[in-house]
Amino acid sequence: MIALLLNTYEPCVPPIQWQQWQYLEVAEQLGQLHATNWQNTEQLSQFPWLRRYRWILSRRHVQHAAQQWRRLMVDARFQPLIPSSRYKWLMGYFSLLEGVESLLADFPLTMCHGDCHIDNFLRDEQGQLVWADWQEVGVGPGPADVSFFWQRAFKAGGAVPFEAMTTSYHRSLEAETGKQISFVHLRRMLGALELWSWLLIWPDYLMMDASPQWLPLLFERIDLLANRFHLRIYQE
Repeated sequence: MIALLLNTYEPCVPPIQWQQWQYLEVAEQLGQLHATNWQNTEQLSQFPWLRRYRWILSRRHVQHAAQQWRRLMVDARFQPLIPSSRYKWLMGYFSLLEGVESLLADFPLTMCHGDCHIDNFLRDEQGQLVWADWQEVGVGPGPADVSFFWQRAFKAGGAVPFEAMTTSYHRSLEAETGKQISFVHLRRMLGALELWSWLLIWPDYLMMDASPQWLPLLFERIDLLANRFHLRIYQE
């Protein structure tokens, strides 16, 4: 008989109960994780089992996302929140994604957790974070982990301190890598990844469990990100 003994850890409280220091703790540890293999794709290539995350904008992908947004628009639960003018506004944002794709292509790669959200964090007896569920680990831009963590926490009602987490993550990366990393570039990356996900990935999931009360908050977030990225494209 073979037995595997594991320590017992406690699940984290839901995002809506998190305080700012807890969010910053995750940002700091993500910086430490990503710094370990920052721009080290040659070594990582020795492990063919690592996933390779790529952001490629295909016409099929865009068409599917547009179709899902249209389904939301005609759904009786959301119809008052997504008039035709809002749908057209969302479709207009899709034109920004080509700029997002080129931005992602130029960012350093590292090892990413791949499924970074609060349900995959535990606490030990001392209250320290324990990272779990590494089955999606792979090679990609580190900010993708930060962005996905934001999205899941925001969707669950958490008061995500976006700017403070960006600062904490940036400081951790620079401290651990010993390199100067452009804060402006990093912030743009985080915004680009988040915008990409809200527009292209999330519509499938919003059909299943989005609440009418939360959807206006999402639109505010999308507007903020799209306007920020729009200014970057057309003013520089």
